[in-house]
Amino acid sequence: MDEWIQLSRIDLSRGPASGRSGREALPLTPDSSAEGLERKMTRRQKQRHDEINHVQKPIEEMDPTTAALEREHEALTKVKYIDMIQIGKYEIDAWYFSPFPDEYGKQRRLFICEYCLKYMKLEKTYQRHLSG
Repeated sequence: MDEWIQLSRIDLSRGPASGRSGREALPLTPDSSAEGLERKMTRRQKQRHDEINHVQKPIEEMDPTTAALEREHEALTKVKYIDMIQIGKYEIDAWYFSPFPDEYGKQRRLFICEYCLKYMKLEKTYQRHLSG
């Protein structure tokens, strides 16, 4: 069970517990402290940081199949086709690529029903959907 202890119970004469875990320390960012001193991060801490912040491995470090798929994905998602979506009375600018099917993905504006989230490429179809 964890508990708070008095400072007098801590032996500060031995210094930090370095080398006990057998892990190599890795540097953090240079702005780690006001004095410019460099903090260290263990490999496990770096792994946890990368997992939490969704840091992706460089393509060179991936296995060949994953690297090929990643390159293909990057090529497909470089271009944003849909500029705006309309949901009900709201028009929203699209910031990123969205993986809609090809027949919908090449439209400049996409109409989305605010009740059932069905997406349509023509305003006429959208109006008919709302009236039916």
